[in-house]
Amino acid sequence: MIHRTCTAAALAAATVALTATAASAAPDGYVTKTDACMPANTTVTVQNVERPINHLILSVTNRGESPCTAYYYPRLRFDGSVPASVIGDSSPQAAVTLARGETAYAAIITSAADDPRVTPASTVEVTFVDTDNSNDDGYPTTVALPDGTEIGPAAAVTYWESDLSSALGF
Repeated sequence: MIHRTCTAAALAAATVALTATAASAAPDGYVTKTDACMPANTTVTVQNVERPINHLILSVTNRGESPCTAYYYPRLRFDGSVPASVIGDSSPQAAVTLARGETAYAAIITSAADDPRVTPASTVEVTFVDTDNSNDDGYPTTVALPDGTEIGPAAAVTYWESDLSSALGF
């Protein structure tokens, strides 16, 4: 009787453990929001590029212990108020998954080449979106813009790209 009670207890414990594991695991083909790149597990930078004109490059590098995914495109706000639109044609993929040390890129178009309606900007708030592109992570990171950056009404950003040349193709 004691042996049967211990075996039943062990079986019940194993069933509970297995159920808990199955409930927390994502089905094949799905990615959980915990895999998203966020300010806490990345380094975000903005740099000038020589060409094309009126472009900057936004880079996000995974500094976390496990892979993270940059979904869709970064949401940008210049100097805390002016948002950037998104270049829809730049969407080759919905996400870029980064191993530790890997980088994803998004091009920032600062203004139309002939638009005189530009204003100086010193910072950009970068917010990552989640797996379904309906919410952001709620924690933007503020990044300094290169000296002399000017933003116009046509400011826009590309989707995340896995290589620099693809990002700058828009």
